[in-house]
Amino acid sequence: MPAVTALIKKGQREAAIASLHAMWQRSPKDARLPYLLGNLYFDKRWWTVGMQYYHAAIARLAGYRSNPTLIRNVIAAIGNPKTRGKATYLLTKTIGQGAKGYVRTAAKSHPDPAVRKAAQSLLKRW
Repeated sequence: MPAVTALIKKGQREAAIASLHAMWQRSPKDARLPYLLGNLYFDKRWWTVGMQYYHAAIARLAGYRSNPTLIRNVIAAIGNPKTRGKATYLLTKTIGQGAKGYVRTAAKSHPDPAVRKAAQSLLKRW
């Protein structure tokens, strides 16, 4: 894992993704690997792919439901019409009530007006 961290710090995202995929082949039950892949794909703004990895991380370790980075990344995806449905499902059904405070904060102060509006709408339906 230190080698992957070093690649990420050097900005070698694609090499880090390839390394994590290889590691996940060898350790398919390790929840850290899909979590880190999800983060890297969110950095690339490949939100749908990132959310698939977040689902995998949560399925392997429920504690990721309360991970602030994961939740904030998914909240960013509700501002995009293409990813809003998947992000809403992940927030409300998979993560659940633990995300509500983060969504409330995003509804008030997220820098992206589309995310603020989507978060406000989500809170009304939650």
